[in-house]
Amino acid sequence: MEERIKWHPAFYGGIELELREYREYLEFESEHELAKEPLKIVITGELEEGKHNSLRILTHGALENDIRAFLTEARSLKNPGDKDNADALLQVSVSANIELFEKIRRDTSMCEALKELMKDELESAEARGEARGEARGEIKGKLRNLADLVSDGVLSLEDASVRAGMTATEFEKFMNEG
Repeated sequence: MEERIKWHPAFYGGIELELREYREYLEFESEHELAKEPLKIVITGELEEGKHNSLRILTHGALENDIRAFLTEARSLKNPGDKDNADALLQVSVSANIELFEKIRRDTSMCEALKELMKDELESAEARGEARGEARGEIKGKLRNLADLVSDGVLSLEDASVRAGMTATEFEKFMNEG
């Protein structure tokens, strides 16, 4: 089953981005009980081209020009909250327009814009990957040390496998592979 796109957080982020110059006069609420006020629907396709790019990209079938304009605009954002909103918009728009974003990603200058916008997330993912790699390396090193002790006759296969948290068969297989 295809995963449904959660539009609401990105739409909220888009509205906040569009109105950021009036931030001091407005109160942004991410949730509001609809029974107390009339529901307002923004038809993103009806918004003027070249304006409101953060809202115009929130649709299946977004236009390439709107996405490129949004990426260019988003690169200049300095406020962390605005950057978070841009990130939320991108996540949803990419999910809804994956083929178009793949095309844009192949464009070197736009690829750099996407990397810049996603810098924090990319660095965090890289750090997690490095930590996992280091942890695996440490485990493999410890297993290698135990295997060396078994090979040297200092430790029995059974004792080494217990210390490694493996069965004797699993540990022997590790020794034969390495």
